[in-house]
Amino acid sequence: MVLSFGLRRSRAVAILSGLLAVVIIGLSSGPTPLEAAPQSSLTSSEGLIWQLRSYTDRQNNRVVVLPQSEITIGFLDSGTLGGYAGCNWYAGLYETHEQDLRLLEGYTTRRACGAALDQQESNYYSALWRATRYVLTGDTLDLFDSTGTLLASFVALPSDTRPR
Repeated sequence: MVLSFGLRRSRAVAILSGLLAVVIIGLSSGPTPLEAAPQSSLTSSEGLIWQLRSYTDRQNNRVVVLPQSEITIGFLDSGTLGGYAGCNWYAGLYETHEQDLRLLEGYTTRRACGAALDQQESNYYSALWRATRYVLTGDTLDLFDSTGTLLASFVALPSDTRPR
């Protein structure tokens, strides 16, 4: 499944530029989770890259990320998010109010990586874009839907283990 959300090319380029900023910030600086002060908002986690540990698929089953696969997300206080979905890069815009989360438009690259990775990525995007609430606890970020169902659980990557 490819998400493009009907963005014009210039808007998509701007969003992907934000994604690159998230990746560069995450790879070059920022405290490790052990050094980080407790966060109460996504914007206070800027500079952290979050790695997906598990997600809820379309059949409401909890699923762990495939071995040898890495899915990440990062947030900038400018309202831009981005990451790697195991096969494709993605970016988007978001808004928060307290712990409410609203994902706006988004964009992904369009590579095919085989049935298993493509299915995992599709399920991840589905979970991500249904998220309406988040909870930060230590080095864990959990995303929930409007009914309180846990959709995705992430752990902050220490700066020395982030993807290069």
